[in-house]
Formats: sequence, structure tokens, C-alpha cells
Amino acid sequence: RTLTRFASIDAEDMIIEALADEDRGVQITAVNSLATLKGARALTTLLDMARKSGTFTTLPAEVRQEAILSLGKLGTASAFPIFSEIISRKGFLGHVEPTEIRAAAAKALGGIKTADAAKLLTDLSRKETRQPVREAAQEALRERNSATDADAIR
Repeated sequence: RTLTRFASIDAEDMIIEALADEDRGVQITAVNSLATLKGARALTTLLDMARKSGTFTTLPAEVRQEAILSLGKLGTASAFPIFSEIISRKGFLGHVEPTEIRAAAAKALGGIKTADAAKLLTDLSRKETRQPVREAAQEALRERNSATDADAIR
């Protein structure tokens, strides 16, 4: 957390190195620190974590969830295709991603203020069979609508 105050390339490098720490708490704190930095490299790293690519293929689910939620808080529209794939991709036996990862992606969609994100959330809130994912979509829609209402009042 202290490294985010420096907001330098060296600090960002150290935070990214902390993602490889064996302590999940350190990894999650590093994810949150990257989201705080909001730099291009931090964003690329969070996107790689969300899609489990590059050096993040064996990422623990809790850390990946945090990366997904952080991208949603950042409102990064470039994360929409990743979230959509996480939520929608199916294999022979059903959804490829675990329910908790799909629910995190649904919740994170609420931070993306595009028509495509709103449509996917609406579809999930009506048709999703997994309750945690459906409820995450419903919550994201409520928060999204509350924010829109608050903006309209101002």
C-alpha cells in the first residue's frame, strides 16, 4: 500500500512482483494497489489476471476475483469482452468458469457504463440459472440505476 504513494515505475514493478508472493493476502493487496495506481501497465496486468493469461494461468480464484472486481471499480470498458466471456463461455458440461468467478464478473459489469454491459446484466438478472450470478447481476443493476438517478438529480 505504501508503494502506491510513490506512484513510480519502480514502485509499480515492486507491486507487480508482489503478485507472485505465496501469501494470498499480499497478492490481494497488490491487486488493490494496482487498481489504485490506474496506470497503463497496472491496467494491462489486471486484464491479464482477469483472463488468466501470461504468467497468471495458475492464479488463485480469490486473487482473480479481486482483479475482476478492481477492473469493474475502474470502469474499464476494455474489460467488457473479458467479463462477457467469463460469464457466457460454456463447455461440454456447462459453464467453464466457477460460479464465484462468474458472479464477480457480473458484479464488475456494473462499473462499465456501456449499453452492452447493461444489456448483459439485464439478461443475467432475468435468465441466469445460478443464483449467485443472477443476484450479482441484479445488485449491479440496482447500483448502476442508483448512480444514474443520483446523477440526474444533480
